[in-house]
Amino acid sequence: MMMRNISIKVESGTRITEADASWLYRNAELGELGRLANRVNLRKNGNAVFYNINRHINPTNICALSCKFCAYSKKPGEAGGYAYEIDEMLVKAGEAVQQGATELHMVGGLHPRWNFQRYVDMISAMHKAYPEVHLKAFTAVELDWMARRAKKTIAEVMLELRDAGLGSFPGGGAEIFHAEVRDVICDTKVSGDQWIETHRTAHNLGIRSNCTMLYGHIENYDHRVDHMRRLRDLQDETGGFNVFIPLAFQPFQNEMGINRYTFGADDLRTIAVARLYLDNFKHIKSYWVMLGQDIAQLALQFGANDLDGTVVEEKISHAAGGRAGMIMTRNNLENLIRRSGRIPVERTTLYSPVHDHDLTHLTPIKNSEIDNQMSPDKAASLRELLLALENGDTTTPSGLWKVAMQAPLHEVTAALDAANHSTKQGQTLIESVTVKVDSSQSVGPFTAALRQALIQAESHVLNDAGHALTIVLDASELMKPMPMAEYVAATKSVSPASSIVLRGAASILATANSLGQKTTETLVDLRRAGLDVIEEATSDKNLSNSDKWLVFGCAQPAEIAVIPLITLKSLTNAPDWSTWADDVTEIRTRLATNALIYGVAFRVADNDLIMPCEYMKALALTRLALPSTVKIWTPITGMSVLAPLRGLGADHTMHPVMKLVSAARAFGSASLGFVSATEHHLERLCEDLRASGAAPRLMCPRQHDRSFSSQLLSNLSSLRHAP
Repeated sequence: MMMRNISIKVESGTRITEADASWLYRNAELGELGRLANRVNLRKNGNAVFYNINRHINPTNICALSCKFCAYSKKPGEAGGYAYEIDEMLVKAGEAVQQGATELHMVGGLHPRWNFQRYVDMISAMHKAYPEVHLKAFTAVELDWMARRAKKTIAEVMLELRDAGLGSFPGGGAEIFHAEVRDVICDTKVSGDQWIETHRTAHNLGIRSNCTMLYGHIENYDHRVDHMRRLRDLQDETGGFNVFIPLAFQPFQNEMGINRYTFGADDLRTIAVARLYLDNFKHIKSYWVMLGQDIAQLALQFGANDLDGTVVEEKISHAAGGRAGMIMTRNNLENLIRRSGRIPVERTTLYSPVHDHDLTHLTPIKNSEIDNQMSPDKAASLRELLLALENGDTTTPSGLWKVAMQAPLHEVTAALDAANHSTKQGQTLIESVTVKVDSSQSVGPFTAALRQALIQAESHVLNDAGHALTIVLDASELMKPMPMAEYVAATKSVSPASSIVLRGAASILATANSLGQKTTETLVDLRRAGLDVIEEATSDKNLSNSDKWLVFGCAQPAEIAVIPLITLKSLTNAPDWSTWADDVTEIRTRLATNALIYGVAFRVADNDLIMPCEYMKALALTRLALPSTVKIWTPITGMSVLAPLRGLGADHTMHPVMKLVSAARAFGSASLGFVSATEHHLERLCEDLRASGAAPRLMCPRQHDRSFSSQLLSNLSSLRHAP
């Protein structure tokens, strides 16, 4: 009822309250929240998404302040400290101009030996050398420092900088305004009220600015909403803000004692709430540098209409563990936008299109037109197909292909929500250890390697009594047949309580052929040896369809469960929807005759470029197309990942894919499948799931799913950031 009331307000143009925004943060389903925020964005900006060609230049990291959350600053004489000369900055600016930059973004530390004139000279030199480039520089914190050093008012400092060539202010240093938080993370900085007053002064002088909010550290949802309220109030008063930029906290190399990144679901929720609450802001930025490319692209479906720019050299978040890299090309940015279903528009700093022909893309979409962006006949046909999926009716491969090609992401998720699948209550994972079965390795060395792998995994597993690790025997790369039953039996002898999974159906066929057995006989031998589950491997795609399903069909009388695989492949600049639709239809048909399908795994093909928006739509459609009794697994190693790095200070288990884990639940994922205890941080994965509203559960083949012990849940609650 509360969500309906808020939706009515939003659709009618009535401003939502702080209480409404706090409720959305705490209670709204992610998919429904995204749909509503997306509608508001379409009403404001149509299908256009902005980017710009810019260059960040951070003049110095030497700083007089000691903010607890900052990993960038150095003290004078400290190793790693630097201070660019103006000539060095001009060289960087020249490189940017040659690459088509229309903006230079300059923020840095408060150098104790730089006076105000140094900053004026910096801006003046840049402006004289490159008068056509917009200079966006200096936070409210830097401006306060300059004013105190020069014994001038903030207004006087701003006017001198403007006269020297400064164009606008970037909006950093806002962090969280509320004193409860600010006094802890940056007590030596300007207060929240001072930040607001500085930007009020700028707006009254005719200088526009951006505004930011640093979230995901020690603040709670109410602190975030309070922060946005103060920005909304000032925007009501001055109208001087260009854009709101939520900044995801980067946790490493600082004094905060936080050892994890923000949750992907929370990032998307923050973008969406900002779009709904900040009704007097036209632009919400999905800042790829701090969100990572994956969540940044998904955020374009949750209310954001700007990705920022090429950046080139951003040092501040990178020093704190930022893992998105420092540069994106024009082609990268445009590809991200186009493949999210939007239209890329290059902009100036003040949000005018650089190219006149892009003006046609900036038309807002009326409420009545949002649901009718195609011809009536096509729209009616698409709605009929979606309704069939929503009701659990079967569709042809061509029908699935049509929905995948034409239906926007949010129409698919609306059908998924209406179908009332049970994926919203929880999500499971299987603690596992994977051991390669190598054709050059006899049973003895294999057993020794298995024992070593189990010892190594012991320090990483969740300490929840009552279940053993699942052991995955990876036979996907076998080059010749092997007596697989001997390896399964050896595994059972080493760890009798473990469930055993064999990855690779092709290895079973090869074993049967080499032994001169029928496939059923080989599978019976494997079951007697202790095999519980056969998991299809990506390499099994080399098998013919009939051979693969021969193995899976023969597994049923042997009482071995199976996990078939749906792989989303890539064509040129698009997913291969046709092959995907054929695979989904094939599995749906087989499900009618195979009662031992343990789950259906969904993944991206190795080395194929599939965008997160495409992955999530295919996941939601896969969930809709298959019976609700079957769990859809989204293996971590098979998710679509664009962010390229592990950040400075992060351990090897903190891969960027973890950002997508909590978001995948909203699109139909019910399980993360077999999760390696040594490759992924299991506690943090469970935190991700809890942050998305799910109750994480351990799962073990041939056993019931297990809830976590109350003690472990308490430990997880203390570890996670829970606004």
